[in-house]
Amino acid sequence: MRTFIAALFLCLFTFSLHAGEWPPAAPSELAATAPTVEKDAHAEAIIWDIRVADEVTSNYPHTIQDHYLKIKIFDQRGVEMLAKVDIPYARGATVSNIAARTTKRNGEVIEMKQDAVFDRVLVKGNGIRWQAKSFALPGLEPGAVVEYGWKERHEEAVANYVPLDLQREIPVETVMVHLKPLVHPYFPFTMRTMVFHAPDAKFEPERNGFYVATWSRMPAFEEEPDMPAERNIRSWMLVYYEEKVNVPQEKYWKDQGRRLYGTTKSEMKVDGEVRAVADELAASGTGEQKLQRLYQYCRTHVRNLNGPRNGLTPEQRTKFKENKSPQDTLRQGVGTSRDIDMLFAALATAAGFDARLARTNDRSYGTMGAYATTMYFLPAQSIAVNVDGKWRFFDPGVSTLPFGMLRWQEESAFALISDPKDPQTTVTPPSFAKDSLRKRTAKLALSADGTLEGDIRIELTGHPAVAERNRYEDETDEQIGEETRKEVQGQFGEAEVSNFHMENLADTEKPLITSFHVKVAAYAQRTGKRLFFEPSLFEKNRPARFTATARRYPVQFAYPWSENDTVSIQLPAGFDLDHADMPTPLELAHVGHYRAKAMWTKSTRTLDYTRDFTFGEEGGVMVKQENYNALKSIFDAVHEKDGHMITAKETVTAAITH
Repeated sequence: MRTFIAALFLCLFTFSLHAGEWPPAAPSELAATAPTVEKDAHAEAIIWDIRVADEVTSNYPHTIQDHYLKIKIFDQRGVEMLAKVDIPYARGATVSNIAARTTKRNGEVIEMKQDAVFDRVLVKGNGIRWQAKSFALPGLEPGAVVEYGWKERHEEAVANYVPLDLQREIPVETVMVHLKPLVHPYFPFTMRTMVFHAPDAKFEPERNGFYVATWSRMPAFEEEPDMPAERNIRSWMLVYYEEKVNVPQEKYWKDQGRRLYGTTKSEMKVDGEVRAVADELAASGTGEQKLQRLYQYCRTHVRNLNGPRNGLTPEQRTKFKENKSPQDTLRQGVGTSRDIDMLFAALATAAGFDARLARTNDRSYGTMGAYATTMYFLPAQSIAVNVDGKWRFFDPGVSTLPFGMLRWQEESAFALISDPKDPQTTVTPPSFAKDSLRKRTAKLALSADGTLEGDIRIELTGHPAVAERNRYEDETDEQIGEETRKEVQGQFGEAEVSNFHMENLADTEKPLITSFHVKVAAYAQRTGKRLFFEPSLFEKNRPARFTATARRYPVQFAYPWSENDTVSIQLPAGFDLDHADMPTPLELAHVGHYRAKAMWTKSTRTLDYTRDFTFGEEGGVMVKQENYNALKSIFDAVHEKDGHMITAKETVTAAITH
């Protein structure tokens, strides 16, 4: 009944973003005491109404989205969940006309004041930053009905792609999507939709040029650790425009590959200046060596307008003129990430390689493969170079990537290689555990009171190094050192961190190295004449990776990895090992291994501990949900072994040092 009343109102009346114009909450909505979609829900949306209209004003295209939500709160947990609302939006979009109100159980209506809305930055998975409009809903209590709405304006979204979520973090009784296609004499495209992870729904015509589709009983979307990209598991739909429809899959990609080549051919043009540089750099050596020199030249001779620490002043940025060709990029010595990619392609072509622009899936965004015939799922670009009959992929425009490596989001991903005659589709190669290594070394001394002090050195290669370089790209050395101090204290408590140093932040061909001095009080527990401590310093106090007993979605790790730890701990004078057995190793066929070893040198009172953990040895990163328990047992075993305790015993009375 609640759903019918809300849906009837929205179909018959023009949608309003002014709370005072919304109809009052129905008595049945206020009286409801239990959810209808999921029995354990703390709050449930009665209706979520989305209106999308593409418009052209003054020959300027944009997409307008209007959202309206009506939610019933059932308990105090529901109050907490709705205490703060975030409306995220990406670059190129604006959010306005935010209105909200709460109808309490006794019928009292409290409207949100406009000064309650504020701006903030959200940091999502993989360090991606979004802007958000945030506000607190007024007068929340169990039994209340809350409503809020907003308007989004997306500039130049017409003829591109509009993704619409159909699931929220709470269940929804009814989801209604209204679409108004663009009708313009100079716009020969037709609006299309694709629905993912939800039943198809037929769009029916309604008033004012809109078409409406409805979904009922939409369950809540719940995030899980290490889950696939939301687009691969969440219910959503894509709204887009195409000239042609029902094109066979193979023909579609051939057409797109030829079109991509045609539109980018001039950006990879080889002229005299480009050829002269290529001839000098590729005069000798193997194909691999030639490509590496070309790659490094693009990095060192062209300052990346989109990259960190490029040394460009605001005045230089203002004077930058758009590059029309690789020659322009060479002459200016400044370019966008795309300019640098295209220069690399031109140089490789001039050096005798077959180089093409490629578009690939982004695994963090959603990978639908070849069957989803739309370029929406190929947002990333790289340069494909044919080396000895095999396509290899390069992206010098990403300043944090070493030679021959793609971002993890583009590994094992569907790719389209452009060509004027015969474009190809393929899958980019994976990386392996050995390619992404965390090598951590500690040389420490333990005092009789349990204080641990010494030097730490951490070397990162592959994807961990890329992630840290991305993380610190806009920060000073002082800021990086302060973040390191906070992280160490978050793991060990009131630890002292000094002598921080970072090496090779800008040199992607070398490991990223961090070193510092640390002093941790009460690292070891003293009981009588014994000291108890964990030799696995780098894993101490870290929580178990998986805690849930069941799993809804597959597990998808970003990439395979290896960890290699060496920890040297000198015991205080007068102490000897009392108990130093090591946990048994884990050998995971075709997946990885866990091995921990210890060696005691009595003459120097030194315990040397090594830990070697590898996961995804042969490149696999996806585990089906039915195999979750087996995966969880592996990581639980590793976590237990990392917490293994060593015992040292005082054999000669020694004074406690500070």
